[in-house]
Amino acid sequence: MNITRIERYARELALPIFFMVVGGISVAVGVKAKDALLLASAAPYLAFGGLGAAVFGVFWMIWALFQMDRWERGSIVGTCPNCGGAESNLDGKYGPYRRCRMCGAKREG
Repeated sequence: MNITRIERYARELALPIFFMVVGGISVAVGVKAKDALLLASAAPYLAFGGLGAAVFGVFWMIWALFQMDRWERGSIVGTCPNCGGAESNLDGKYGPYRRCRMCGAKREG
């Protein structure tokens, strides 16, 4: 069992799965809230907003899986010195830095 691979999948897919779960819950609440007096006016917005969040999460997860598949096959051209994966440019406390989206390595610049 490759723990690094499990960590990578957890890091890349946690937020899309969170969007899908929250979206599904808000769709369920929005559909059930039609009878409640307090949420009756907000029920359609809650249902459609939740549906939008769930669909966004699905597409984000498909994109992340596609990128990870390309990286695992070696067809993505990345700049990480450790693994060759794609990097994200971030700003931190000590200035700009890069973090690899595949292995999590950080470097200056």
